[in-house]
Amino acid sequence: RGGGVAESASRRDFGSGVSPPLLQSTLSGGGWSGIQTNLHQVFTSSKQHAPKLIHLLITDVLIDMTQNGKTAADTSGNDVERSAASPGTALKGKRILVVDDNPINLDIASETLLSSGAEVDIAAGGEEALKYLEHTKYDLVLLDLTMPGVDGLTVGRAIRSSQINGETVVLLFTASDVSDAKRAVKEINAQGVVSKPVDVDDLLKRVSKYA
Repeated sequence: RGGGVAESASRRDFGSGVSPPLLQSTLSGGGWSGIQTNLHQVFTSSKQHAPKLIHLLITDVLIDMTQNGKTAADTSGNDVERSAASPGTALKGKRILVVDDNPINLDIASETLLSSGAEVDIAAGGEEALKYLEHTKYDLVLLDLTMPGVDGLTVGRAIRSSQINGETVVLLFTASDVSDAKRAVKEINAQGVVSKPVDVDDLLKRVSKYA
């Protein structure tokens, strides 16, 4: 990503009281020393937003380092070479729906896929996912298996009976044990499983394989 963490931050729905300019000032410029300085300045004037900012900062820095960073700071403060990052256009033109009731998993997964060029919709639960699936054709659905209310199996069955998404690739997004995940894969004819906690490299590898 050309703009790194700050560019990613500008695309977000920050929630009540945390505006894009506020987070932009926290993440923009100066590498790690700049981030540290900006964090101090923002927290001094906006202490009530600190938890939200910390979450967003950690999410974006991890994604930026894993996918797009060429270097990382070692303990001496010097730069060390990182492995080559995945192209930012690997999923260009792909429409993906990410469904998860955990906001951190939802955030990391959606930002990772956006950073690889995908068009991403996010649903914070099964009921919201069903509304998206009624009207939008997706190349892939990343589907949390265990959610309150409308769970992943219910959404998966709806996908398979859908006129517009009946053939859509489904990857289950779950921390369930292997036997439960295998049963779910068979029941809704899913293509595979992405394990939690989120591993960005594994997520991209599996989504890129099927999308």
